[in-house]
Amino acid sequence: MGVRSMEARWELEWEGEEPEGAGIPLSRFSKRLPDVEAYRHQVETAEAFENGHVLLTAGMGAGKTEAALAAIEHERTFPAVFVYPTKALARDQAERMIRYGYDVVIADGDHPGWRARIQEAEIVVTNPQMIWIHARRGLQFWEFLTDVARCLVWDEVHFYGPRQVNLLLGIVRALRDRRHLFMSGTVGHPDSFCGEVERATGETCTHVRGRGKMAPRKFVVRNTAKMADLLEDITRYVREDSKTLVFFRTRAQAEHAYQVLCRRYGLEGYVTLHHGALPRDERRRAEREFKRGRASVMITVKTLEVGIDVGSVTRVVHYGIPDRVSDFWQREGRAGRRGQEAESVIYPADPWTSFVTRTPRRFREAYLEGKVERILAYAQSHLAAPPESNPTESFYGEKDAYRVVREDNPRAVLRDQVDPEDVPRAWAPGCAFRAAGEIWVVSGPPDRETLMIPAVPAEEYDPTVAQLIEEGWWTYPRIEVYAEGEEECGIGYVELRWTDTVLSPPPDEPERPILVEHGDITIRVKAYYIRLEDPDLRRRVGADSAEHAVHALNYALKLKHGVPLSLLNHYVHRPVESLIPEESDREAFLLIYESPPAVMPLLEWESAVEEAIILARKENPRNLRLPRCPWPKEDVVTFESLIERYLLGILQLAEKLREREGLPDGVEGRQPKCGV
Repeated sequence: MGVRSMEARWELEWEGEEPEGAGIPLSRFSKRLPDVEAYRHQVETAEAFENGHVLLTAGMGAGKTEAALAAIEHERTFPAVFVYPTKALARDQAERMIRYGYDVVIADGDHPGWRARIQEAEIVVTNPQMIWIHARRGLQFWEFLTDVARCLVWDEVHFYGPRQVNLLLGIVRALRDRRHLFMSGTVGHPDSFCGEVERATGETCTHVRGRGKMAPRKFVVRNTAKMADLLEDITRYVREDSKTLVFFRTRAQAEHAYQVLCRRYGLEGYVTLHHGALPRDERRRAEREFKRGRASVMITVKTLEVGIDVGSVTRVVHYGIPDRVSDFWQREGRAGRRGQEAESVIYPADPWTSFVTRTPRRFREAYLEGKVERILAYAQSHLAAPPESNPTESFYGEKDAYRVVREDNPRAVLRDQVDPEDVPRAWAPGCAFRAAGEIWVVSGPPDRETLMIPAVPAEEYDPTVAQLIEEGWWTYPRIEVYAEGEEECGIGYVELRWTDTVLSPPPDEPERPILVEHGDITIRVKAYYIRLEDPDLRRRVGADSAEHAVHALNYALKLKHGVPLSLLNHYVHRPVESLIPEESDREAFLLIYESPPAVMPLLEWESAVEEAIILARKENPRNLRLPRCPWPKEDVVTFESLIERYLLGILQLAEKLREREGLPDGVEGRQPKCGV
């Protein structure tokens, strides 16, 4: 790799990668497979599948689907069930296998007639939600899996978060007498995942590793985070004889960008939009227009990170890179799949992207050379119970999700799939958000019966508030969080109570926050938690030191172990007599929790605390910000003793939590080896 300066922040060359050949034709496993040289990892997958379960990790363009088909043909384990995380990916891969000559049935809830055909099909394509619903209710598809199907192929397993991957492990446990093949482009700590599969099934799980087929590319980090600058760049991309994928972190950002490009720049037809909330026909039309070259730019979010073939792409643009390295490489895999040189353009549009792209070295170590995330599976988790005995109603957790709707027209949905736990944090009255090209404000509390949250345009809510938001102020809901019970760590219930929403000025402005709403919304969630009490948390410097310590810990877990920044929540309780007199006698505490309780005891706490102390010493607090967290109001970096004391206290409680879970290698009494 080489790095050279330019008008952007920096630029870096990456040489790409190529799979290793096996010296035998892939068609040796079946005449239906292409008559091309097989890759080494495809042959090894087929051989390992003879002896048990397999985890195949190989980069983009590595022929993982063909590896699975070769393994199934080699062992003649038909009928086989292929499980995909998204319906779009399932449809795309089903069409691919049909072209090879396989009899494929799609059973995903959208394709009628599957019940009459699955008994005779060679391959059934589905999704985990379909399996979960039929397993919980003892319906026909679950009977097919337990009585007829001989193997299951789980594609893109990195896609699932800790909650979902442990529910998936529960399905595998219930179907442990079936053969399982797990596939992903990117998995860190693969032996850990294989070990959890072995604990769930009692059978061997072998890891097979292969390289992807990715063309050389140039990474360019822009020196701006403004969406207006990105949109100007897109207008230039449209005029080029190439295709560009632009990834945003949220649907709201993607929709806003698309509308501005169409209305202000007149690029409708040249730019297309793709995300999971669009009707299926619109998604297919967008894929078709982009693949055929009629549209040269596609605006998208997570839906195009996995597998869908959109043809030859030469440029990927990231408006903020994903926290997870695996998601980043899934995006990158969209470009250069035909062997042509590719370009990757990054806009540092959020604190994490700004932090990790500050220097080429940090980016290279974290994303190009560093360990990618492990799949956070934990066979001892209550979430990993078989579906029929698991109280979880839905694999994706949609059952109790809220929708944000127009107050004057509840049928007009502005946001869907809002997690109840996120309501007090981001969707309480007074909170602002973008949708349909406008700024909206939540105008009332959530309706627990209809699961709706009302919203109005910011101008209708309050013209002054709307103007301040346009000037860069942001809405910040203040909440109080308590863990139920007297224990300092464990698994229990955490209560989140929204108290008010304020308008916060930009960090360099002297103005004080403005109260815009006051009230009470309470949400109670099950969680792992640790609760650290300390009298110094009553002081402003103590509370800010705790915030900085926990932010540094989250960044350390991300950098060292690939743990998503959003996995752990935290709250600093600082009772202030002048604000709430009845609270003045309560303890000051720091609460860290994971909800739902999935993998918190498994995290590598000791090495993370070592790294967190180093980061807290050398990084400005604003460089380690987390979403929805306030900026520290003091120069807390000078108070090293407080920060280190909090981090060491967190470590001791985390080890107590591990002991209660019966996990080995506790380090109680030891201190991190970082010279403190």
